[in-house]
Amino acid sequence: KRPAYKPPEPTNIELSGELGVPLGGKRFVVKHRDHSERSGVLDKDGKAEIFLEASARIVFPDVDTPRRA
Repeated sequence: KRPAYKPPEPTNIELSGELGVPLGGKRFVVKHRDHSERSGVLDKDGKAEIFLEASARIVFPDVDTPRRA
């Protein structure tokens, strides 16, 4: 018997400026280990819920000076 399917847990991302103001409407790109990419846009509160591999990276191409969280 196969084990019950367990869907992956979502990852929540959030982007805000230096003063803590949410940066809604900004693009994000998920870069996977196999060099494939997925992209999306943050909601008005600067948030998104995505599913990603542990080895994936998230970049925000609309941000001039990105920094690691």
